Amino acid sequence: MEQRTRETLESAGVLLAATTAGIHLMLGVERLTYYLMASRPLADPRQALFVLSGAAIFLGVTLWYRGLRRDVVYAAGILLMLGYLVGWLFLGGHEGQYAWEAGHHGGSPLVGLYEHVTEEITLFATKVIELTLLGILILLLYDTRSDGGADDDRPNDTGADDDRPNDERPTEAGEGRAEPADGDRVASTDTNSHATADAAR
Repeated sequence: MEQRTRETLESAGVLLAATTAGIHLMLGVERLTYYLMASRPLADPRQALFVLSGAAIFLGVTLWYRGLRRDVVYAAGILLMLGYLVGWLFLGGHEGQYAWEAGHHGGSPLVGLYEHVTEEITLFATKVIELTLLGILILLLYDTRSDGGADDDRPNDTGADDDRPNDERPTEAGEGRAEPADGDRVASTDTNSHATADAAR
């Protein structure tokens, strides 16, 4: 994968991750606070999971920026997005039902799933974001594993000059300079002596 394409996917991934983390934190904190005030913190365990997972996403993005192995971050993100999607399918239905069950609307499971996911704009947005982010993370993980890591093709100080010709590489003071042979030194001395004598006349 080209560097520009990878950077575009990484930027999109960070944006989508921050968005879905913010949504889950917003929903989870609000509802968890309500349950805590009602002395029913475990009435809906999904809210605590929303808060923990949202904080985990921001932590993952931070560690990614600080240089943690990116394949680890991508793999963790894939598992989390799968957890969101599968968790919604099994825990996101009405009144304890699965998300694909018809519930109060008739029709096939696919119809019920479609109606369920589109009845709330926030739910629809989160599922679209999670699916998109899942695809981006899979691409980045595959590229990182196949290329040996996104950081390997970044220029570094030690290998930046390897492709230059030998005569263009910077050298330390005194290194790489050819010392004149003894005969050349004598000839140079004689030339300087004659030049000095001529100038004195």
